[in-house]
Amino acid sequence: VIYDATRSWVFNTQQIKLSEVPDSIEALTEPKWSRKFAMNASGGSPFDLFALVWGEERTLSIVKKLMANRPIFKKGTPAVNNAVAGGEAALGLGSIHETERLKSKGAPVEWKTYGEYIPVLSQGYSVTKKSPQPNLGRLFIAWLAMDGMKIFEEMEFTTRATRKESALYKSSKERAPNAKPREATNEKEFKVYEAVNEKLDKLLATATAGR
Repeated sequence: VIYDATRSWVFNTQQIKLSEVPDSIEALTEPKWSRKFAMNASGGSPFDLFALVWGEERTLSIVKKLMANRPIFKKGTPAVNNAVAGGEAALGLGSIHETERLKSKGAPVEWKTYGEYIPVLSQGYSVTKKSPQPNLGRLFIAWLAMDGMKIFEEMEFTTRATRKESALYKSSKERAPNAKPREATNEKEFKVYEAVNEKLDKLLATATAGR
């Protein structure tokens, strides 16, 4: 694993204040948020990860309620962040690293953690079985995971959420000291994650058909 795709609120600072950003995702089911928030329609993120905390039944129930409140659907989490940065939505179910990347380009966006959790989808590199230079590949990955991380962080605005030396870890602790990374860490949790993700894909595909 090289870095974590972290999930968080992303909001447009020209449209709403930090104090107006909800503390819970369920708050988006309120009528006042209708057509004012963006969410990913091409996958279950971040709900597939919240299923590890909420369970499948509650997760699917919340997503159905959010869909009933007419969100602005986008294809992928980066697209959600872009929609908020462009003013199409005041709030979105986005990511920390994408928000930081947009901020570096002058976009009026900021992020906030989902209460006590930071949903995390670990991303990694590997060497294929038929690689012509497997040892060279392993050496590169080892370098990238250690010495190369400083360069990687400066270019990509992300790293491991649990790496105490990283800017991501430090900023998360400053803003939400009690928030904990939540990811699938064992076979049982991966099965829950995959099962919910599959159902969310079908649910969202049905709701966005023809859009």
